[in-house]
Amino acid sequence: AAHIARHAPATRELVLDDQHALRYLAELITAAAAAGVPPLRWLFAARSDTFLRERPRVEAAITAAAATGATVELYLTGFEAWSDAELARYNKGTTVAEQLAAVAAMRALAANHPRAFAFAEAKGHSLILWNPWTTPRDLAQSIATIRAHRLTELFTELGRNRLRLYPDLPIYYAAARDGALVDAWPDGDHGAGR
Repeated sequence: AAHIARHAPATRELVLDDQHALRYLAELITAAAAAGVPPLRWLFAARSDTFLRERPRVEAAITAAAATGATVELYLTGFEAWSDAELARYNKGTTVAEQLAAVAAMRALAANHPRAFAFAEAKGHSLILWNPWTTPRDLAQSIATIRAHRLTELFTELGRNRLRLYPDLPIYYAAARDGALVDAWPDGDHGAGR
């Protein structure tokens, strides 16, 4: 961070490419300020259940951000669906109720600490609105939950997210079984996921 601040002084935010940044986020912000790094937006990722379980660490990071003039933003949470059947299909290990509790906690923290915490500005949260096995009922449940709880604030281009199937995921084998794998996306995107 000190190197970037010194050599790219126009930088205003840094993305922490670590799914477990909450372990050290407060200390990082405090140490960066002590090293002369100007106040930045520190973007971090966290699962919804982790966000709830690690709330004391989130609050410590918010306290550090407020003390140094920085901001922390939860920019990426893999919600994936707002249907319990879909969440089970993705093997997420969480429920719609738990995800809604996480969003409620995010909103409360943002309301209480508007300068030090954000969760809906970058809109990097992921959602897979449908997949080859989504039923109309699953989709209706997700849409109803999104509408009822005003969740569109979390996402950019609702419905354009892609399901990436990697060979280490059980759903990959279901897709292979059902003939739902392709070698490339129709637009020619040759990303790692198929």
